[in-house]
Amino acid sequence: ADGLDLSRARAWLADVARFVGAGLTVDGAPAADGLRDYMVSAPVRLELGDGGATVRGHLAIPRAGDTPRLWILHHGVVVTHQGLTKAPTFEAILELGPLVGPRATAADLRELVAPALPRLAEESVALMLKAAERLPKMGSEAQNRLLGLLLQAARLGRRRRDVEGAALIPCLIAHDEPIVWRSIAALREQARGEGGPAVIPALYPSQGSDEVILSGAAVALLDAAARSAITELFGLRFRPPPRQLGQAGLGGRLRDLGDRLSDLVGSLGAALHLGVGPALPDAMLSKAERRLVENLRAVIPSAGPEAPQEVVLCRGRGRVRQTRSAPRRLLLPRDNPDVLACVRAVAVDEAWVYPASVLLLGGRGLPSVGARATWLRGWGG
Repeated sequence: ADGLDLSRARAWLADVARFVGAGLTVDGAPAADGLRDYMVSAPVRLELGDGGATVRGHLAIPRAGDTPRLWILHHGVVVTHQGLTKAPTFEAILELGPLVGPRATAADLRELVAPALPRLAEESVALMLKAAERLPKMGSEAQNRLLGLLLQAARLGRRRRDVEGAALIPCLIAHDEPIVWRSIAALREQARGEGGPAVIPALYPSQGSDEVILSGAAVALLDAAARSAITELFGLRFRPPPRQLGQAGLGGRLRDLGDRLSDLVGSLGAALHLGVGPALPDAMLSKAERRLVENLRAVIPSAGPEAPQEVVLCRGRGRVRQTRSAPRRLLLPRDNPDVLACVRAVAVDEAWVYPASVLLLGGRGLPSVGARATWLRGWGG
């Protein structure tokens, strides 16, 4: 037709008809099934209205994003959607065509389903827990996503005991043995059995285990965001596992720290109540920031008996500080002038990690002799 932008028309049709299912073709090809875009989905039935009419649809867990959303269909076509608040991250797709007349407005449809939203939120968590039974067979991205969503649900007070009891945490128990899965409750019991506070040994997901001691007790494999949430919600803390003697060289540590940049802010809010946001994903780090943090994590833990065991980059311009509770952390505000200067220096030459460490430790420990020697060689010392 004259004046019709065919490419825009196709895009619009693909968008509003993505939940129609089998039977719809566009330009002779089957339309995409929108449910396939989700990490997991399941049919749902609801009783709506005074007459208890049955509404059918789907609950789905998105692969990305954090906005809960309701999609309302009228005979298969999306007619309106609604963002939800104070709910776990899920999406609901409901077909209301059989219940309403042709003159029903989008506001009418949203009002009709409003009483069912709490139940949908509750059932979405049940769907996540069911999906979590397959965690060992999922890829690492899906595993991390599902763990994060369930911890989010627990923070909102939904199925918290079930989340605590589900086997969500990948763990190592011995060298050359496969990963096992433990619940937060089981890890707490392990910590109690060892006496003292509830502290569990933990590695970062891609950190090598060859240099640490694995003695049969579970060593969790968790990034900073998950550690932070678990500490906040369930009081379980984490520390590095003991290293084997003679295995703590600089080269080995650098190899181990490839993905440890996820340890940025996560545990800060829970431990210090500073109101700091969640851990920054790797995608938000600049290459220069990554280089600084990797090098600091390689040398600072060996800077003395009271040296921080973890280096954390966080948002803000505040002062550099160290925590006192185990595991001790060196907190580096991203926009602090000293931190910015260290980022620039180490980006030019990694030998600058020695003076950077001296500056950021503030006199509370000195980096290793190896780091000092590297610095002196680079500057003719």
